[in-house]
Amino acid sequence: MTDEDQVRAMIALWSQADADKDVEGFAALFTEDGTYRGRRGASRGHAALRKNLADRIAVNPPDRETMHLFYEGRISVEG
Repeated sequence: MTDEDQVRAMIALWSQADADKDVEGFAALFTEDGTYRGRRGASRGHAALRKNLADRIAVNPPDRETMHLFYEGRISVEG
């Protein structure tokens, strides 16, 4: 698998974990000191990442379903 394919796979896994409301799976996609930046600011580290998704889940109705739509982005890996 190329580096570019690995990036595409991670984007798909992120989308799935977020849509499935999988707090543990979401955090596991990041390194221990990984950072997620979104509309609500940045979350760094597994505990903060789990809290980020849990907080986003909590403010929505429990039956809310989400779907993430992505276009074929340009991925460039150097080094």
